[in-house]
Amino acid sequence: MNIFEGSRRIAKVAIVFGSLIYISYCFWYLYFQKDLYALLWLLPILGAFWAFTWAVGWIVRGFMGIPHGKDSKE
Repeated sequence: MNIFEGSRRIAKVAIVFGSLIYISYCFWYLYFQKDLYALLWLLPILGAFWAFTWAVGWIVRGFMGIPHGKDSKE
């Protein structure tokens, strides 16, 4: 396993655990406050995390000279 595969796995695990924690918070909030506004924050947070992960991978691949769509040099 190389560094990119490892970082993708870590990002996926972080997204899953973060989503579960945030969803449980939203359901608790909705149960007691009856407000759907809290649930609307989930998609932008996940989108921002995905964009950050993609940007870091793109920058690192650029500095290391790795072709687009690959995890290592040929």
